[in-house]
Amino acid sequence: MIAILLEEEEDLLCFLEKLFKRKKKGNHFHFGIELKPKEAHSMLQVAGKTDQYLRVKIAPKTGAGHPAPVDGTPVWAIVSGNGSVQNVSADGLTAEIWSPDTVTDPSGADVTVASVTADADVGAGVQEISDTVEFTVTNAIAESLGLAMIELKAKP
Repeated sequence: MIAILLEEEEDLLCFLEKLFKRKKKGNHFHFGIELKPKEAHSMLQVAGKTDQYLRVKIAPKTGAGHPAPVDGTPVWAIVSGNGSVQNVSADGLTAEIWSPDTVTDPSGADVTVASVTADADVGAGVQEISDTVEFTVTNAIAESLGLAMIELKAKP
């Protein structure tokens, strides 16, 4: 049995079929291509508090996982929620997702969904790809009392 893992190289399959077309009696060859599944639109999910923000980055890759360029600067935007996108780098590869200062939703949580979109077709065409981040925050609460010594004094 011969197994070949290819991404989208059907030419090799045709070559192998022609190569082994001259079969001897009793020998059977079967060929198939196993395509790696393409990554679907992905979502990063992070939980935090209202006194935190999230630094995120993108690293565009091909379907085989190799680094790939994008055309132009990726665009970051808020899709829903009360957070904001801030401090996007000049190349568009990093950004910060800031939580709202307070959560007013009766559920006790605010869900901000941010997206980043880029043009994967380096050239005249446009092939938009995107990812999203879901940043769920709850109100920051006291987690310590902050006990500290004021001074050490002598007894009277």
